[in-house]
Amino acid sequence: MKHKQCIVIGAGVAGLSSAALLASKGYDVMVIEQSSTYGGKVGERMVGHAYFDSGPSVCTDPRVIDLVYTKCGKNPRDYWQYQKLLENTAYFWPSDDTRYTMPIGTARIERSIVHTFHERPKKVRAYSKRTQALYALTARYYIDRRIALKTLFHPKAFVGAMKLLPLLFSTVNTRNSRYFSNPKTVQLFNRYATYSGSNPYKAPAVLQFAAIPELTQGVYFPDGGMRSIATGLYKLCEDVGVKFLFNKKITSLQQSNNFVTSVRVNKQQFLCDTLLYSGDVVRLYELLGDTTHKHKIAQTERSTSAIVFYWEVRGTFKQFGLHNVIFSDDYQKEYAQLQRGEIPQDPTIYLNITSKVDRSHAAKGTENWFVMVNVPAGTKDVAILALKDVVKAKLETMLGGYITILHEHTMSPTDIATSTSAWQGAIYGQASNSLQSLLFRPKNHAKTPYNIYRVGGTVHPGGGIPLAVRSALITTDML
Repeated sequence: MKHKQCIVIGAGVAGLSSAALLASKGYDVMVIEQSSTYGGKVGERMVGHAYFDSGPSVCTDPRVIDLVYTKCGKNPRDYWQYQKLLENTAYFWPSDDTRYTMPIGTARIERSIVHTFHERPKKVRAYSKRTQALYALTARYYIDRRIALKTLFHPKAFVGAMKLLPLLFSTVNTRNSRYFSNPKTVQLFNRYATYSGSNPYKAPAVLQFAAIPELTQGVYFPDGGMRSIATGLYKLCEDVGVKFLFNKKITSLQQSNNFVTSVRVNKQQFLCDTLLYSGDVVRLYELLGDTTHKHKIAQTERSTSAIVFYWEVRGTFKQFGLHNVIFSDDYQKEYAQLQRGEIPQDPTIYLNITSKVDRSHAAKGTENWFVMVNVPAGTKDVAILALKDVVKAKLETMLGGYITILHEHTMSPTDIATSTSAWQGAIYGQASNSLQSLLFRPKNHAKTPYNIYRVGGTVHPGGGIPLAVRSALITTDML
């Protein structure tokens, strides 16, 4: 019996997961990737003598990744290892020298919030308990399932929707402000809206659930770094018989009777029964020659992008941990500027230093600083130099000393767009700053062409590694 031919476009974590899952179900799978390697945004680079994970840096909910292996009949530990960290992110408010390091475990987090920010214990416990309960409901009927009428109108789903209704018509900031009295606590929990590239002052409060896996399960560090997630999935693909073509940019998709029949790469043509697209859906419509849908999606509000500075820094800094957030003085002003398409004057800085956990990532007497600032999608490269000066000055003021950068590299929204085909460099596709954009995120299976399926951070259920892998699990279950 002839196996069905499936072509997967894109070798990011969602594409790799999908390819392995389909191959294990008997499909003949080929992955076509425009770059020279696998992983998509989950890349790596050397800057001077320092090693960097070039993209996502926070590992949460590793059981979702493990599920891909077990569904393929493999032991996850044969492909990747990880350790649970003893502490979460270190948060800094430079204006008054406040520092708060979030511990691991819900009860410890609750106690530390009460102690550090003088919040009312009953309010903190109520916030934690209700958020976890509503997350479980959301995961059951939305995050872990395809968007379909039979799911949405299931009696239990309907009851759940009624419970979620207030969170669809209030913002992340509004909800957090109801529970917490200290502006710093509100700012800390508002930050989780950025996990989808959204604005906490506009995004529906339901997006607060992005924090739950991190707050309840903790955070993890993959042995070797985040790149090992992609490496493990690539090895899994090889073991289950997936074929790869790298450095191949798709030029067009051939269609007949609302089916994609083949993929064209310059003069080469590859036949397929099923096409699985892992990438920004705007680019998919470009390949289909569907200008109507392309413009419709391209005109929706984009999520934020980022400028990342990869710095090999002289010295070691005990003030910092693996994950660090240096907040702006006025979070609402920062997001108002982002909303207007401006680079914030006082940006919040995310600083990731993997050499704190894995000393092989930096030479002795140095550290590898992954310094990220959110900027509007489409930000031009000319803005980079001025932003670097602002970021460096803010960090130096906080540390009370000069930062010596031995070697550096920069990644801009333009670089993100070029290397990953993300439209305007928007990391998560469309933003979720309204009820409409949240509920009508692109589906995993479009009506036409009939045999195209879509995975990755720009479609349901959302961005970030755990949700991107979930999109692969949801979509491959349809086939």
